[in-house]
Amino acid sequence: MRALLELSLNHHKQEVTSIQEIAQRQEIPLKFLEQILLSLKKAGLIESRRGNAGGYYLVKQPEEITVGEVLKITDGPVMTLACINSPAGCERQTRCHFYPLWREVNSTVERMIYSTTFADLCGQPRGYMYHI
Repeated sequence: MRALLELSLNHHKQEVTSIQEIAQRQEIPLKFLEQILLSLKKAGLIESRRGNAGGYYLVKQPEEITVGEVLKITDGPVMTLACINSPAGCERQTRCHFYPLWREVNSTVERMIYSTTFADLCGQPRGYMYHI
C-alpha cells in the first residue's frame, strides 16, 4: 500500500521513482519491496523502466486505483471470517446473533476500501481518521 501511495504521490511529475527512493521514503525493506512491486506489476498497476534513470511508475491514474483493489492483489479477501466468506463456513450462521453484525462490518469495510482511491489518500493530511 505504501509503495503504491509513494508512486501516486509522485505521479503528477510524469517521472519514474527508483526502488531505493520508494524504500527510503516509505521505510520498506528493499528485498520485501522488490516482491511487492513484482506483484503490483503482474497485476498491471505499475510498470518499470530499466537503466540508470530507471524506476517504477503507475500505469493507471491514482483516481482509478482503489485501496480494496490493491488489498485484494497483495493480501487476498479482506474479511477472513469463515461465516462471512462462505455460506457453509459456519454451522451456527442461521441462528447466530453475531452474524448480522459481522456481515454489516464486512459490508462497511468493503464499501470504504473499494470507494477510497489513491488520489483520495494523496489529498488527505497525515493522521486522517476514518469514522465508521
